[in-house]
Amino acid sequence: PPTLTELYAVSPFLAILQQGFTAVRGTPGLNPERNLQFDVGVEAEFEQFRGSLHGFQAFVFDYITYLPRHRQDVSVGDAINVAFANTDLATLTGGELAVEWDATAWLTPFASLNYVQGQDKTRDTRGSLPPPDPPAGQEEPLPGIAPLDSRIGLRWHSTTESPRWWIELAARVVARQSRVASSLLERETSGFTTYDLRTVWKPEPGIQFVAGIENM
Repeated sequence: PPTLTELYAVSPFLAILQQGFTAVRGTPGLNPERNLQFDVGVEAEFEQFRGSLHGFQAFVFDYITYLPRHRQDVSVGDAINVAFANTDLATLTGGELAVEWDATAWLTPFASLNYVQGQDKTRDTRGSLPPPDPPAGQEEPLPGIAPLDSRIGLRWHSTTESPRWWIELAARVVARQSRVASSLLERETSGFTTYDLRTVWKPEPGIQFVAGIENM
C-alpha cells in the first residue's frame, strides 16, 4: 500500500529524484500497487566452476510514481515540485549473473552483473511541466533506475578446501545510463569504473577479519 509520505506529505524537500532537491505532495486517493511477476533461474556447481543466472519480468498495476507540477523557485538547478501518482501499468525487466572458476588451486577469477529496465507504459495519462521543459510521451523510462552494474576480479587464496585467507582485487564497472525520465528532468549519466582491494583472514571457524581499500 502507499506510504504515509506518499499519501500525506505537504511539500517537504526529499532526495527522491536525481536532482536531490524535490518538493513532494502526497495524494490521499492513491491506489495500492499490484505486482504480477514471473521469475526463472538456473544454478550450476561443479568441482571447479560455480555459476547462476536469474531473470524476472514484472507487470505492476497502479505503480506509484511522480506527477511533475512546477519548477521550484530556488537557486538549485532542475529543482521541481512533484505529486505522487499512480500509473496504470509499469514493467520491470531484469536479471543477474554470477560465475567463478577455480583456475588453479590458489587462483579464482569471478564475475557478476545485474540489470533492471523499468518502463512506464501509460505515461501519457498524466501531465508534464510546461514548455520549454520536456513533454511526456506515450511511454517513458521509470525514474531512479540504476544502469547495468558489473564486477570482475581475481581472488588469491590458500590451497585448502575451505580457504583460511584470501586476497581479492575487483573492478566495479557501471555502464552509462541513457534511459531517463525526461519529463521529470532526469539527465543521462556517464559510466564509471572503481577498484576494490580486500584481504580476509579466518583464524578460527566463526571468526573472520577483513581489511581493504574500496572505491579506488
